[in-house]
Amino acid sequence: MTITATTARRILRRQGMPPQEIRVVLAADDPLLGRRLLELHRERLGEWLEEQRRLVANIERSSLTDQPGSPDAE
Repeated sequence: MTITATTARRILRRQGMPPQEIRVVLAADDPLLGRRLLELHRERLGEWLEEQRRLVANIERSSLTDQPGSPDAE
């Protein structure tokens, strides 16, 4: 699958990659640096996802699901 630079820029921005890192990745002056920045971005995304999963687990464990009016309480 081939992705254009414009599409890659849009995807990376939506994912929250810093603009200066996107510029380096897309410039391709140093492919190794570009790959390292993409790996760093992938790690940050993984950390963000884990945090979101923890938050959902906290909601599941909270007393909110035991309160009157919650779907589980009826």
